[in-house]
Amino acid sequence: MGTHCNGPADALLEPSMPLTDVLLNHPDMMEGYPLEYAQSKATGELPYLFKILSVAKALSIQAHPDKCLAERIHGSHPELYKDPNHKPEMALALTQMEALCQFRAPAEIVQFLQTEPEFRALCGETEAQALEDKANPETPCTDELKHLFGSFMRRDQDMVEQQLGLLLDRLSALDQPSDTQQLIQRLSFQYPGDIGCFCPFLLNYVTLQPGEAMFLAANEPHAYLSGDLAECMACSDNVIRSGLTPKFKDVDLLCECLTYQTGAAPIERGQQVDQHTRLFTPPVPEFEMIITSLGSCDEYLTSPNHSPMLTVVVEAAEATVCTEDHPEPLILITGQVFFTPPGIQLKLATKQGGMLSLYSARCNESLK
Repeated sequence: MGTHCNGPADALLEPSMPLTDVLLNHPDMMEGYPLEYAQSKATGELPYLFKILSVAKALSIQAHPDKCLAERIHGSHPELYKDPNHKPEMALALTQMEALCQFRAPAEIVQFLQTEPEFRALCGETEAQALEDKANPETPCTDELKHLFGSFMRRDQDMVEQQLGLLLDRLSALDQPSDTQQLIQRLSFQYPGDIGCFCPFLLNYVTLQPGEAMFLAANEPHAYLSGDLAECMACSDNVIRSGLTPKFKDVDLLCECLTYQTGAAPIERGQQVDQHTRLFTPPVPEFEMIITSLGSCDEYLTSPNHSPMLTVVVEAAEATVCTEDHPEPLILITGQVFFTPPGIQLKLATKQGGMLSLYSARCNESLK
């Protein structure tokens, strides 16, 4: 949902037209853009891209470039990296959701190096020893982790398959594999022989409950493993992949671009604005996300947003929306998507036994 060239939205008007054309015909609908995106008004582009994902099979181990890197790789390989923009993103769980995110604390990685010999073999003895010697809670070990990850990711395929086979044989003999070991068994079924099957030893394995979110800054490794989620990001489709995928893997670029930040992945639960609204504000200007919820026999008048907003009806029963300019109530149905221009208040209502859940995205109006 948005205006990106790889999947632009259409507005169901008479006649139907691309959302880009609607914005170009009504420049007032593009108020509230971040200063960095003033030029986007000339082409009718939104600063953000909004998606719904349903992950049945793990998505790739990946990262998204920062602005400088995006401009560089788009210039050199436009067939692979389709635009020059960065892609910070936020995942907001619709159902229970599993993900890998950010490097584990060094001490956790060291523990796996000492208990999982197949993982250690892929990392390399020299690199493993260097991380063991340096890892402690008070000393950064960015260089050691970068060297270890680079050595691990560049292992030849024969060795990866051999070590994964040995690991799976060993795990199959365990009475009760750990959660991480069970995840590796599952990933190996989905992606046989893939180096990404070992990544749970390196990256935090997290489970988000519905309504919990995770912000992913540029150059941070991650993978969505299962579940349904709403995802919002800067308007870009740039993805640097390295595992759990049949698609092109740019291993050298991924190893180069990562921040190698370590520690527990931050899970966010949002700010309760009022009885019906929860706000999720990342530290980037392009977007923020909103959950709006109504129960039975509820009425709610939203505050007017100052920037264009896209909304997905996640669940609806006996629910309607209207505005001052369009007072006739519109029945809301699960799966609908609607666009709200700046300055518009939505009057939401439910009847007896009704309910409503909306997930929305707009430009970041909370960032100071």
